[in-house]
Amino acid sequence: MASKRAAAAAAVTNGATKGAAPGGANGYAAKLHEFSNDLDRLRLSIDGVLKDTDGQNDYEKLRQDLNKKTQEVEQKSREVNEIRKEGNDKVVKLQAKIAELERDQESLLRNFETRFRAWDEGEKRHSVDSKELSMLKDALASARKTAEIAEGEKRKLDRDLSNVNERVQELEKAESSLKNKCQMKDLELKDTNNTLNDCRDTLSKVQDDLGILPLDLERSVRKFDDLATKLHELIWHHFDREIPNPSLLIDVGDAMSQIPQVTSNSRAARYMRCALAEAIAADGLSRHIFKDFYLPEGKAGTELSSIIKSLEWLNEDHPLQATIIRCQLARACSHTSTVNDIPARAAGFVTNSLSPWVNDDGQRIRQFMSDLAALFSEAMRQWQKLQRGSKQARAVKALTIHLWLQAEDSRPGYDSKPVEGEPKSSPKASVAPCAVLFPQIRVGKDTDDGQDILFHGFALFPTQLAVVAAVQERGSIQISSRRATKIVAGVASDSEKASIRSLRGRADHPTASMSSTRSQKSVGGAGGGA
Repeated sequence: MASKRAAAAAAVTNGATKGAAPGGANGYAAKLHEFSNDLDRLRLSIDGVLKDTDGQNDYEKLRQDLNKKTQEVEQKSREVNEIRKEGNDKVVKLQAKIAELERDQESLLRNFETRFRAWDEGEKRHSVDSKELSMLKDALASARKTAEIAEGEKRKLDRDLSNVNERVQELEKAESSLKNKCQMKDLELKDTNNTLNDCRDTLSKVQDDLGILPLDLERSVRKFDDLATKLHELIWHHFDREIPNPSLLIDVGDAMSQIPQVTSNSRAARYMRCALAEAIAADGLSRHIFKDFYLPEGKAGTELSSIIKSLEWLNEDHPLQATIIRCQLARACSHTSTVNDIPARAAGFVTNSLSPWVNDDGQRIRQFMSDLAALFSEAMRQWQKLQRGSKQARAVKALTIHLWLQAEDSRPGYDSKPVEGEPKSSPKASVAPCAVLFPQIRVGKDTDDGQDILFHGFALFPTQLAVVAAVQERGSIQISSRRATKIVAGVASDSEKASIRSLRGRADHPTASMSSTRSQKSVGGAGGGA
């Protein structure tokens, strides 16, 4: 029993010693738990001692020790609670500080991100600014070089300006002298102009006395072009029509024999009648109007030829004297009593030549002759001025190929106006004309090379559509005539008889005839008919 009490006392002592050991708040808690366990064991021991009668004497002492230990435990519990409270306060403060630090860390991180982005953008701008700065440095260097060059040029210009100013000063000194000289020259020029005007007046008077008239080239060209246009319109007005007897042909000379006359009233036939009438009128102009002199009829012929030959001989060595004689003779001839009758006689010559085509209408004949005489009178007035010009004028109606150009001298009316059959025409190569529709007017020496063309004239060319159509139609009519002769002789075949009857039927209707002929030729592979 004594050994049990000693063990219990030792346990209490050890528990108290262990409970008093330092270790902080967590250490106290562990020790307190261990002390509680020891206290439980002590109670168990005390209960065992109480049950043992031998331990009654030590009970009071043990109870006192127990109370003492209990007080110590309570004291330690209070200390532990205070330490735990302080620890909790510190934990709360530390947690608050940790939260604040975490917030500060997020703020610092956001601030860092913002500053990093700003820094990155600044770096990019810095790169761009560096490139721009490099370019500006290059531009500055170039501008400095340009400025240096400009400065050099400026210095040079300053020197030039200084030289110019010196020159200006020199010129200003000479200006007054030059002004005086200019005034004197102006007076001399006025005197010269007055003298020149007097000379011109004298020359005009002398030329007028000599019979020489000044030549206005531009006005003459316009006048002859107007005459040619009026003649063309006059002929077309009277002859572009159907005539009662188209089989009548006009007997013309070799110069107009190349114009195909067609015995029908087709469009091509009417065109050729107009062309032939225009050519005969042009021949009348050349024969009666465009002459060197208007001599009376009784004195013409050999006398005129001898006069012209004498003037040509004189013109070779003494052109001025020849011109004076020619102009004097032309002026004298223009005042004869028969001069005014020349246009009417020329119009009568043309009308008589064309009478087979105008005899059907007396009023038309008189009107045509009157209109043509008026036109010839106008042409003669213009020609009389050229007769007395300083350069001799001539009317050319030769069909020589080098005198005419189809592109310039052809009448567009014989190409652009519609003709039946759409005939095939040759390209506009250089070809000689069929006839002259208005003569060329040349001035100067009596040679092609020495003369200047005053008016180009007009001509009819064999490649123009109307001429080609007329030739084709005339060929068709000749074929039908030969076939008709065979029928009369009784030697034609049945097919030829049928063909000639068909052609005769078309002759009554020219347009239908030409259209049918064109169809037959197209089928047979031949060229289009008129």
